[in-house]
Amino acid sequence: MDRHVSADLSVVIPCYCASATVERALLSVIDQTLPPRFVLLVEDNSPDEEATRKTLDTLVARYQGWNGIHLRVLLSAANEGAGMARNRAWDVVETRYIAFLDADDAWHPRKVEFQYNWMCAHKCYALTGHLTTLRGERDRVPDVKSDFGFRDVGRTDLLISNRFYTRTVMLDAHLPYRFADKRFSEDYLLWLEIVFDGRKACVLETPLAYSFKTAYGESGLSARLWAMERGELDNFDRLHAAGKISGPSLLFAKAFSCFKYGVRQLRTAIRRVPGTSHRNGRLGAK
Repeated sequence: MDRHVSADLSVVIPCYCASATVERALLSVIDQTLPPRFVLLVEDNSPDEEATRKTLDTLVARYQGWNGIHLRVLLSAANEGAGMARNRAWDVVETRYIAFLDADDAWHPRKVEFQYNWMCAHKCYALTGHLTTLRGERDRVPDVKSDFGFRDVGRTDLLISNRFYTRTVMLDAHLPYRFADKRFSEDYLLWLEIVFDGRKACVLETPLAYSFKTAYGESGLSARLWAMERGELDNFDRLHAAGKISGPSLLFAKAFSCFKYGVRQLRTAIRRVPGTSHRNGRLGAK
């Protein structure tokens, strides 16, 4: 492949106390078989004595122009959370598509090639995601095949469960939406708003992204299970207040969400038992 060809895509990486992991995330983007045009690193006012800021400046100096990619650091005046950090970058994006990656996650080298080309061939879809896997630091990058399928995600599907991990999402950058100003489940709310407004979304059935920790109950925001649950319940209240779901649908969504919360608590407790393995395979929903 011609290494000067790039996707009309911007990648946004919010960074909060991320000096230990952000280079791994960035390298997974700039080593893509089809590189994006831009990577925007948003330093979300980390309280780490500028360690994250200095790391980002070093990485930009080291990798600027690699694979033809333009790197840019954006600075938040206050710590506002990942959603608002993504919005800060989204507001200056000029490409057709935008994708998101957290500073402690990574992509498969063919993620952009597969997902971007699929979206260009299926322009009726405003939002796509794909499967994601849990990796160890020393695990090799698995092979993936180009003959993957996809499944549409409708309103009921998404109301039952968040089908999109943020590290898997690519969407039309010109959509009139942004992440809500809240700390938990703001990504899920955005996907709900897009789909409940009648726009098409789907999940590509191939694993093109990686997390290095379990989805719930370890470090970071995912460790705060009840706060995450309250954020999800708030999403349903917002949909109902906007007239997008009925009262019975609101009650069903909240009841099922609370059931899932109980399951997560149980799984977290099991993982804490000495000698219990928490490694799992492909993930497609939350």
